Amino acid sequence: MNQQENKNKKYLVIGSNCFTGSHIINELLNSSNNSVYGISRSPEPPAFMLPYKSNKNIQNFVFSQIDLVKDIEKAIAYIDEIQPTHIINVAALSEVELSHEVPLGYFNINLTSVVQLCDELRTRSYLKHYIHISSAEIYGSTPEPVREDSIITPTTPYAVSKTAADMYLLTLMQKYSFPVSMIRSTNVYGPYQQLFKIIPRCFIYIKTGQTINLHGGGNAVRHFIHIKDVVDAILLVSDKKSFGPFNFSISAEDQIDPKYQIKNVVNYICGLLKCKMEDVTQYSEKREHQDHCYSLDSTKANEILGWKPHIQFEDGITETYEWLTKNWEEIKSAEHSYKHKE
Repeated sequence: MNQQENKNKKYLVIGSNCFTGSHIINELLNSSNNSVYGISRSPEPPAFMLPYKSNKNIQNFVFSQIDLVKDIEKAIAYIDEIQPTHIINVAALSEVELSHEVPLGYFNINLTSVVQLCDELRTRSYLKHYIHISSAEIYGSTPEPVREDSIITPTTPYAVSKTAADMYLLTLMQKYSFPVSMIRSTNVYGPYQQLFKIIPRCFIYIKTGQTINLHGGGNAVRHFIHIKDVVDAILLVSDKKSFGPFNFSISAEDQIDPKYQIKNVVNYICGLLKCKMEDVTQYSEKREHQDHCYSLDSTKANEILGWKPHIQFEDGITETYEWLTKNWEEIKSAEHSYKHKE
């Protein structure tokens, strides 16, 4: 990419308030050449939940509150006004269990808004790359690592909505050469994560004397990957103009390590906080239809992008704990549970 083309890069992050979106913005702002825009249906959360708020190039970021579902015309008009060269869409409902109760809300945000948006974007010449954050859950439970062309067997309304969006985007790529990439990663974690997610929630519950509930005895496996490794992957896809689906996960050798069982993750956190696991946990029945494991093969990303994860799980856990400790006064009085918003 020549220098002039690099200067003309303009990014829009849809879902900029979320965990992944805010880290993408922070990384983009590390380059003073980038103009970065963000939209989300909610106002920006407090600064302790947004890594980009302390970025030295924060003046290069513009946030606008726009609801992609309820005001798609306003969103498209705004996009036409700023004319981004790159759009990264992170916006989604992702609480899997709740998707069984309110599936329509999940389809509206995760599928319908994507169809409405990208049917317009495919005609916009200013757009050079649309990057869509997909999900490992489209494959269903996968005891062995699967590649991008593996059979897709979603098991929840959430996963179905993400699968359908991916399939629609692939048709746009095939018929109209729409410049789209799909990012499928395993469970992401790190500092600034939503407080109701398993890793920050464990720290919070232990520090506040609450009991951690281990569904199915905590035997489910989650191959946690650090947010920085995922953001690096997204920007590599963008920079190398690599289109189509990409899987991102920890190495195949690391995936067989029992430390990724939820009960062992909780036990490790207990060790950091110097408490006994049996004192802070209780066991309950496995959630109905809960997938046991999402195992992805990242060979394509390694061969085409030269990508591999760098941050060790234990280091990422420690970093997350340090962030929680540094911001504990704000965090302990914040909302710790998920509040659904249609």
